[in-house]
Amino acid sequence: MTRQKVYFVLIHLALVLLPQLIFACEKCFGAKDNSATTQGIGFAMLLLLTITAMVLGSIVAFFIYMARRIRKVESGEILVTDKGYLLTHPGLVREMRDSNG
Repeated sequence: MTRQKVYFVLIHLALVLLPQLIFACEKCFGAKDNSATTQGIGFAMLLLLTITAMVLGSIVAFFIYMARRIRKVESGEILVTDKGYLLTHPGLVREMRDSNG
């Protein structure tokens, strides 16, 4: 058996034999819905989910930006000079394209 399969079996065996490991803590399990602790934990989880969504959203937005930028370079809307600079102004792009060829 590979090491990954051994870990998989051991983890599942521990969860079956020791189910108290997966139970909620006493603050969450059986707590009143309107208690200050429950509301605080709920807001903390919401904050963590919001931060995670923002970080993942910004990563996705970056890749969308890069894909659009690559598409513009390939179509000729943005020109890459010999030194690696990007020209994005339409007048400069037209001028450089006309002077090169």
